[in-house]
Amino acid sequence: MVARTIVRRDHQLEVLRIAALMAHISGGVSQHERNVLAHLARGFDLDSSAVEKALVEAEDILKE
Repeated sequence: MVARTIVRRDHQLEVLRIAALMAHISGGVSQHERNVLAHLARGFDLDSSAVEKALVEAEDILKE
């Protein structure tokens, strides 16, 4: 449902980054959370590298 409502690419990437940040904050990224992020990325028509990039960016933000 989320993927259908957010159509601008920059907004899609931001949603993915926020979801990755929430996964990190919750005590680390579980496999289930990774699967949800991958599903969201597929819904946005993004490749799997977008998930990895979002996870790295979220981790970097938390290090600051």
